Amino acid sequence: MTIKHIITLLTFALFCVQWVHAEPAHASTQGQNIIYVDLNANGNNDGSDWNNAFTGVQAAVDAAVSGDEIHIAEGLYQAGTEITINKALTLMGGFPTGGGAQDWDSHPTLLDGDQNHRVITATHTSNALKLVGLTIQNGFFTNSTYKSRGGGIESSTGDLEFEHVIIRDNQAFDAIDEAYGGGVYGQSIVLKNTHIINNTAVTERNHAYGGGVYGFDVTVIDSTVENNSAEARSDQMEQSSVGGGIFTVSSVTIINTLIMNNHAQNVYLYYNNHGCYVRGGGVASLHDLYMSHSTVKNNSIYCQAVSVSGRGGGISARN
Repeated sequence: MTIKHIITLLTFALFCVQWVHAEPAHASTQGQNIIYVDLNANGNNDGSDWNNAFTGVQAAVDAAVSGDEIHIAEGLYQAGTEITINKALTLMGGFPTGGGAQDWDSHPTLLDGDQNHRVITATHTSNALKLVGLTIQNGFFTNSTYKSRGGGIESSTGDLEFEHVIIRDNQAFDAIDEAYGGGVYGQSIVLKNTHIINNTAVTERNHAYGGGVYGFDVTVIDSTVENNSAEARSDQMEQSSVGGGIFTVSSVTIINTLIMNNHAQNVYLYYNNHGCYVRGGGVASLHDLYMSHSTVKNNSIYCQAVSVSGRGGGISARN
């Protein structure tokens, strides 16, 4: 091997070492790109850093690719329309204005539906959409022709993961058909250190399922599910109100969680000849329920009708 060949190999090796250790722009410790959002940013608004952050969440979502992280500074984000997400992303809130250490208690990031529209609609089909350190609030969804699903967040095609999230004061409302998931509607849902509070699924015609959460498989860990309700308000036909706090089609696992003051209820029936079906004021599962180190208290079912089929003021499950 000649000296020229040796020099060439050493130069190539040095290039490789430099390339391996160089950190891509805006990269997180997991290797995803990070895109920034800050209501008060006044730079180029291209999401490249805190100074040049986007001022709205949808712009950041549109600029992202699957696997990216979106870091959102504190503040109240009212976009005037729902945020649509068609890829598996991680949305993280709780950062101070201008950037800094994440602290969702000191720097709350609020995604708000203004009681006029759903907050997030997700259509990703692989992996999970992850929300960390955010508040999803005041979402509202109704469908004039079909079932109403997910007042706060809806995902019919992909998995959802929540950690240190507050989901509160959302509603799925239906005047002609069924209402599902006042706070969240999804397939596989994981909630960790999350608070599901004051959400409702309401129908004026048919059936209501999952005031707080409706899912096919749901896991809840170190969380609170409180003051949610599934409500049927009609005297037109037999109705169902099932799962005031949580309703699952397949299975639910609940660990170290408080389930309190949730309700499944049918009202405005005026004691006519129709019947009603109420199940699981706190939690209802059509199949398996696994629970450990959790508290279930002050949940209820209620029906105002001649014929009543009721079961499980706190929990209703088939296993």
